[in-house]
Amino acid sequence: MSIEYEQWLNDNKSSLEKLRNKELILAYSGGKDSSVVLHFLEKAARTFDFKLEAKGIIIPEHVLTEIERKKLDTYWQKRGINIFWQKVDNADKKLSEAPIKGISPCLICNKTKKEELFTYFQRTKPDLNKLVMVISYSLWDLVSACIEHITGGIFADQELSVAVKGKQPEERFMEIAQRFYPLIKLQNGLTVFKPLIFYNDQDILETVKKNKLPLTTPTCEHKEYRPKRGFALYYHKMDHHFNYEKVLKFAQESLKIPDLSFFSKMPTETYLKEVI
Repeated sequence: MSIEYEQWLNDNKSSLEKLRNKELILAYSGGKDSSVVLHFLEKAARTFDFKLEAKGIIIPEHVLTEIERKKLDTYWQKRGINIFWQKVDNADKKLSEAPIKGISPCLICNKTKKEELFTYFQRTKPDLNKLVMVISYSLWDLVSACIEHITGGIFADQELSVAVKGKQPEERFMEIAQRFYPLIKLQNGLTVFKPLIFYNDQDILETVKKNKLPLTTPTCEHKEYRPKRGFALYYHKMDHHFNYEKVLKFAQESLKIPDLSFFSKMPTETYLKEVI
């Protein structure tokens, strides 16, 4: 079943009310999750009086090709959204060399996106009290993160396991934990909003289909290194539907994730460099 705008509005209303007169930056990839978020935020911007900007980091290059970017731009510009694309030097080369070094390309990809975003904030020096960073985690991302932490962060050999090599379990745990909270207001002003964490993949895909949202067509050459992709294939095959409240309760009681106040006291620089 597709996610209706009114349903999404109701699920996120308490967060959206806090975004009035803010400046939102969406980390846009051309995938299903960020596309659905952009679809809803474009509608909500008029009601909640916030500015909206979509920023795309061009990595992997073989996915976000010039042709693909033009396709996405053509659609979103008709809806009044300009996507600001940022190139990364030797993006695909960095990803291809990662397995040779025994490191997951996905880790390099995510790290690069974070570094580019942090550099962007340093360069533009935005007013952090007005800035809201929007991240498109889904409910399936939360479930997979729990499983990844158990299998990778707790039981895996940190030196031999490619998926977790190069990142300390403590860092990964903090990265996972912060995903569970839809809205985090950091110590020195920056707000982080995750408006898709209540929804299953089936509903997200139906929303894309119903609203005819354009997505990138090429698949990533390194997709087999991404643990959540393997989990997602299983969830789809079994037609699993998860419940946000139950997943959150498990993370709090079994994984002992920190509560919201822990992240609210965190400086923006620490969050951007070590947690997101």
